[in-house]
Amino acid sequence: MVKVVGAMVAVVLVAAFAINGLSGRSSGGVPPSTGPDNTTTSPTIETAVARVKDLAIVRTGGQTVRVSWSYPGFAKGDRFHWQRCDLGSDPTVRSTTATQIVLTDAPSGVYPCVGVRVQLADGRESDVEQQVLK
Repeated sequence: MVKVVGAMVAVVLVAAFAINGLSGRSSGGVPPSTGPDNTTTSPTIETAVARVKDLAIVRTGGQTVRVSWSYPGFAKGDRFHWQRCDLGSDPTVRSTTATQIVLTDAPSGVYPCVGVRVQLADGRESDVEQQVLK
């Protein structure tokens, strides 16, 4: 009985080594990389940055619209980058720490589109969230 159990354990260990060890893959299925001193390092997995929420564009009168959003995780050093994305508008990317901006060049009949993304203090960025005045 002891010989049978021992043989089964040996078979399992050999199979595990053959699957993981010879394939050159870590247990997560991601190939390890070699660092500058020829040591094996594991890949870094970054967490995605959340997008802004509740992005809204509201006409407040005449040629003026207010663009607002929320971002619950905002911390010191974080910034919002925004830009117009409607045809014919100035596509310059602008930065702010506020959660709203006011556009004064949107006459009746013009429907501004604005894209907003978050840049964290460590340099990571979210995907762009876009909204068009309805």
